[in-house]
Amino acid sequence: MQANLSFGLGENSDEIMRKSAVPIRKSTVSTALMYDASRIATGVEPVFEFKDDRYGVLFPQATSIEFMSDSEEGARVRNIEVTFKVPAPPHDIKDQAALSAYDDAIYRYVMDVIARINRAGWKRFIAADSPRLSGLD
Repeated sequence: MQANLSFGLGENSDEIMRKSAVPIRKSTVSTALMYDASRIATGVEPVFEFKDDRYGVLFPQATSIEFMSDSEEGARVRNIEVTFKVPAPPHDIKDQAALSAYDDAIYRYVMDVIARINRAGWKRFIAADSPRLSGLD
């Protein structure tokens, strides 16, 4: 799959928006600049490539890519949030075969994303004040 949205931290947000192959919606609050390339905002589900000379990653298709910058800092990207388009769950949750196939598909999907991140050289980091991952208890 080819990326149709590709940028990294520190790049100029308005320049990303101008060059993008997908539509991006821009909004502002004071000096905060927010950019939204999502199915809800634009009708497009982009494929995002995080550009970095050393740790670049091509991610699978997303339902949403949002990024932020600040006009006082030269509109440079400082935060990127990607929501992945995961396989759809079965319509009938009582169908054990469909549920099992869904579980397998989700597992393969997550393992693929983790493999992409690992191949790019990223290391897992858990902050000392947050020693566990968020989720259901």
